[in-house]
Amino acid sequence: MNRSPLSFVHAAGLLVGLATFAPSILAQESNAPAPTPPAPAQASTDPVQAMIDAFKAKREALSKDGAQPSRAAVSKAADEVFQAAALDTKTLTASQIKLINEAGIINALSAKYRPGFVLRLHELGKATDVAGAQAAMMAMGLAGAVPPPKQGEILSTALGHPSLKDVIGESESIRALAAVSRLDDEAVMASREKLLGIGSILPDSIGGQEAAMLGSLVMALANDTTPSEREPLRAKVLALVTKARDAASETDRFRPRLVDMAKSLDGAFVRTGLVGEQAPDLDFTWASGKFGSMGSTAPKKLSDLKGNVVVLDFWATWCGPCIASFPRIRDLQKHYEGYPVVILGVTSVQGFHIDTKASDPKARRVDTKGDAAREMELMKSFIAAENMTWSVVFSTQPVFNPEYGVQGIPHVAILDAKGIVRKRGLHPMSGTLQDKIAEIDGLLKEAGLPTPPAAKP
Repeated sequence: MNRSPLSFVHAAGLLVGLATFAPSILAQESNAPAPTPPAPAQASTDPVQAMIDAFKAKREALSKDGAQPSRAAVSKAADEVFQAAALDTKTLTASQIKLINEAGIINALSAKYRPGFVLRLHELGKATDVAGAQAAMMAMGLAGAVPPPKQGEILSTALGHPSLKDVIGESESIRALAAVSRLDDEAVMASREKLLGIGSILPDSIGGQEAAMLGSLVMALANDTTPSEREPLRAKVLALVTKARDAASETDRFRPRLVDMAKSLDGAFVRTGLVGEQAPDLDFTWASGKFGSMGSTAPKKLSDLKGNVVVLDFWATWCGPCIASFPRIRDLQKHYEGYPVVILGVTSVQGFHIDTKASDPKARRVDTKGDAAREMELMKSFIAAENMTWSVVFSTQPVFNPEYGVQGIPHVAILDAKGIVRKRGLHPMSGTLQDKIAEIDGLLKEAGLPTPPAAKP
């Protein structure tokens, strides 16, 4: 599933490299004695700092001439400096591990070496003081490096720490919380109550980046919790996001993310769960295809399609998994051709268009920023090239629709003939054609609408 380019900010820190340039000095004749050359820089005697310096030097060498080093090359460099340093992770302090982590070494290391740091932090996190809570939260943020059973232990220690309330507002703790959504589902669910209860100890104000991260955590938890279970945390994080959004200047790089996150946290999906609720309306600026009982009459909005069972498929031309699912959608469309079922490919203006059939890879991306009409015109040839036999629309709402909880595409929702959401969060590639037909036929019969003959297996 493709994540939103925004999406998900979803919990990463930023590394900024600083380079200092000294102005050149023009040579000129002088009777003054030549200046004494500076003494060569001394290597650090601190083994941790020496390892960090060595890793930085290797990164700079790999990035020579502006080249972007591969993940494998950076991982090899990290392994080499760690092996050369011969550090025993069992004796490191939390402060030392923090420095190593901030240098990007732990995440760059191969899977063989990362667990040692996590297990050491987990051990340090058993101390009941503030330092112990900080170590426990750091361990939680890096817990993805250890097997799932251990992840559960680490989460339980961190979220149940007696000094958690004293460190919960720190940036490192917020980042660790945001990283929880990437851990094993069973480990997360085992600590679900503790996660949902952190709202009561969160501060009243945090930074914009941290607020957006917490918002991502709430959205991730929304898939496996009920609206009533997550409401206290949702309300608290929405207040934090709104406050950070309102305080951010127009040029603040995190402001767009905060604006979108506030909409998501206040959207129908995270508030109500959406299933069993009236489908949030969508406004269409462009439509192509046939629309069930409406025939070729293009709807102006989603609610115009009531009386049909509607399958919403949120997608975009740049989404590879979306395009890979087209044959499945085509089979479903063929089965329901002429019946009151509308399969609706919902996208929105992206500012660019992908021509999947372009012979020159450089010509695949077509810039349409500020020219929505051109992007919609290009969609006609895309539909023909990809043999999209179902209906396609552009909605004024974003394809990553907060009302429907769309955090990745493709994302499918199914509406009954009354416009009630009956399913959401589905993937077109999941299940068999017969499974999909059984679901849709059930909704047609419920509404007293005709169903097509049974499909051949």
